[in-house]
This record gives sequence, C-alpha cells and structure tokens, in this order.
Amino acid sequence: MFFVNGGRGMLNYVYIDNLVDAILIAAEDERAVGEAFIVNDGATTWREFLGAYARMAGKDGIPSVPLWAAELWVHYRNLAAAWRGETTRVPPNALGFLVGSAVYKQSRIEEKLGHRSRVGLEEGMNRTEAWFRETGLL
Repeated sequence: MFFVNGGRGMLNYVYIDNLVDAILIAAEDERAVGEAFIVNDGATTWREFLGAYARMAGKDGIPSVPLWAAELWVHYRNLAAAWRGETTRVPPNALGFLVGSAVYKQSRIEEKLGHRSRVGLEEGMNRTEAWFRETGLL
C-alpha cells in the first residue's frame, strides 16, 4: 500500500450506522419517493483516512510516491499481469480517484428529510477498531 502525492487527495466517507439511518429515514418518508440522495459524513484526505487504519494495525506510516511513479507502477503491474495471463488489471484512471478532490455533500437529504449523521470520523474509526479487535481481525 502506498499513497499517491502524499495522500492529499480527498475522499468522501460514511459510517455504516449513519448510512443505515439514512436508508431507514428514506424508506419511511413519503417525501423520498422517486428521489435520490447522496449520503456521506464528510470528506477527508486519504492520508488521514487510511492512516487511521495503519495506526490500528500498528504501522508507523504509509509510504508515498509521486503520481508519475504510481502511473509507471500501474503500467508495469498491468504488463506483468498480462504476461502471466492474469485477468486482474489496475485501471489507469484509478489513480485519478486517489489524487482527486471531489467532495460531495449530503445537504439534500438533510434539508428534505432531516437526516443528520450521528457518528463522526474519529468515533467511527474508534468503533471500527473495536469491532476489528472483537472479531479477531486485529
């Protein structure tokens, strides 16, 4: 695992309890019929998000490579996979996902149905770590 460009790209995240709350609210409210909603708790950097998982696993950090090096790795990985007859490939445009900065807000479901996320990123990560330990994944 490595970051691309220092892990400064942005991602949107949602804690499962918040997602289930949104689904239940939409399922029970007639104003949701025929509508579509974005549900997420916010946005953060890949460094913060995946760094939390690295800390859970007792890792000091995740290395980073510049975008050009990641692009070179993707081409090498896909060429090696083709040479070995593997069908799994890394889509070259996947790197754009790791360095992008698209942020989506759930303001529509908040305004229309009153949904609010109850669990924030830090608490969600703490609950996730506790679940990992409880189930033996950590």
